[in-house]
Amino acid sequence: TKRQSNGYSAQLGYTLQKAQQQGGDYFFWDPERDEGPADWDRTHVFTAAVATLLPIGKGQRFMGDASTVADAFVGGWQFNSNLVIQSGIPFNVTYRGAGADRDVNPNRPNVIGDFDVDNPSRDRWFNATPIGSSGSAFERPAAGTFGNLERNALRGPSYWRVDASLFKNFSIGANRTLQARFEAT
Repeated sequence: TKRQSNGYSAQLGYTLQKAQQQGGDYFFWDPERDEGPADWDRTHVFTAAVATLLPIGKGQRFMGDASTVADAFVGGWQFNSNLVIQSGIPFNVTYRGAGADRDVNPNRPNVIGDFDVDNPSRDRWFNATPIGSSGSAFERPAAGTFGNLERNALRGPSYWRVDASLFKNFSIGANRTLQARFEAT
């Protein structure tokens, strides 16, 4: 954290975590069978926030001798930005028609191949070739058995977002300020 001084402040944060939990679905007799990464677990989280008063206008480093009219246009600007970068959250793979195989949970398949894809994209994050098709990474488990894919074994795509804003402060009289804001996400 860098407190407000010299016209700017900044705050950075990083979290490294690993959260395990039990799913709790149908496994009161063997809860460890459905243990794995928590549904909300994000291994890496990075945040950054910056607020900067631009040093332009009357009494500032640049154009410090600006007239009142010029200062009304060039002075009083502030730039702010927030950045969030997070790793993906875990998720389960299930398959259609699992109830016909057995009447127990969890509804997860057996892993028989590589479920990673070479170039993950928003539309295809893992090998989603249907079970039973050539190239599928998964197969149906034998009737009355559990699949060997662990709980929350796959992770979704990472997430990042930038929010930015530009403020303009206008002095109105001795004790009042009007602020115009331009914000983008």
